[in-house]
Amino acid sequence: MSVPILPINLGMVNCFLLAGKEGYLLVDSGYPHTYESLIEKLKKQKVNVKDIHYLLLTHHHDDHCGAAALLQQTCDLRLIVHKNMLPFLEEGHGALDGAEPVTPTLNFFLNIYQRFNRSDYPFTPVTVKEDDIILQNDDHQLLPSIGIAGSILYTPGHTNNSLSLVLEGGDVICGDIAFNNPLFELMGARHRPIYLQDEKTVYRSWQKIKQHGGKRLFPSHGKPFSVDKLIRPEGEIKYQVE
Repeated sequence: MSVPILPINLGMVNCFLLAGKEGYLLVDSGYPHTYESLIEKLKKQKVNVKDIHYLLLTHHHDDHCGAAALLQQTCDLRLIVHKNMLPFLEEGHGALDGAEPVTPTLNFFLNIYQRFNRSDYPFTPVTVKEDDIILQNDDHQLLPSIGIAGSILYTPGHTNNSLSLVLEGGDVICGDIAFNNPLFELMGARHRPIYLQDEKTVYRSWQKIKQHGGKRLFPSHGKPFSVDKLIRPEGEIKYQVE
């Protein structure tokens, strides 16, 4: 049986809402400037933002955790993050941390973009409290304990703090470990993250997702797509490190 996922599109990025036994889990918060849009879209779905009890951040970039501090001010929620994310949250910056554009074409356009933006991609620092949940690796118990059938996997390669959720039935909320954006595909990225810390590590994360039952990916950028677009049935990655 699949777990219902409510996608919340905030323009350039998707967030996702999952219903637990006592309130909701929100996956990612979007940019700071899309906070009001997030609240309005929740209202349209008849969801009170104060009923969000958990906020899982898939990684430290500002389009994923930029509005986390605002949500903390509004909701009595617990964060779920990887331990490697803590310095970025506490300092309020979404720096690339050594990640490089995946193709020369993307490198050209992203360098232009960066000329008009601060390189640390700042956001309001996020306070990590004693009762927040800090993960060091995979976790197979947390989601079931709050009424959501699934596991949280550590899936590095885009960042060293990336998390994915593999839900019962095979749906996967994968953050930025995979993309499905036609524009980036035209620039040669295909389904790879547009920034990579390590390409081989990305591929290992893809295989890990499939090994844990992942079938359909819900990326933060783009529409859902089959894991078979990444990995052949026999388990071989469809891409090669260039």
